[in-house]
Amino acid sequence: GVTDPDSDPEPEPEPEFHLDTDRVRSFVDLVKETATDHTEPAGLVAALEEPFEALLTDDDWLPERYRRLPPEGYDDMGRMGDDIAQWALYREGNRLGLFTLVLHPGSATPVHDHLAWGLVGIHGGSQREEFYRRVDDGGDEGHAELERLRTEELERGDYYRLIPPNNDVHSVTTT
Repeated sequence: GVTDPDSDPEPEPEPEFHLDTDRVRSFVDLVKETATDHTEPAGLVAALEEPFEALLTDDDWLPERYRRLPPEGYDDMGRMGDDIAQWALYREGNRLGLFTLVLHPGSATPVHDHLAWGLVGIHGGSQREEFYRRVDDGGDEGHAELERLRTEELERGDYYRLIPPNNDVHSVTTT
């Protein structure tokens, strides 16, 4: 498309640190620095695997609050269910996000997709993930015909690459 030279460029999203610690800032800085060397998501995600795994296996950086469901009466439980909490740790518009997802043992998410790329990993506990592939043409809004591809058991420190359409449609059950 053609850009109007007199139009204002879209503003850069403001960084939002919901967990403002040296460890989170260091990880975010590393992601941004690494992103300058990679033009494709797959290369960037691969380059971040080692520092992400180190984050998953370190007990010292994530306060207990972000490892639990919110207290009774909390008014922003999200849309995944009452036994599931998503805590934003860092967000920069739609460009970069770091968050935790907390589920009680035996809880399950609905089948869902992310339509975003990144790394998904386990900081505590274990889970079973069912991965799917969409096999219909997408013409029936609100309905998808899926084929189950595989089941994976994940434990603390395990992670996988999320680069749509690979690993994007899935459900999670905590074990």
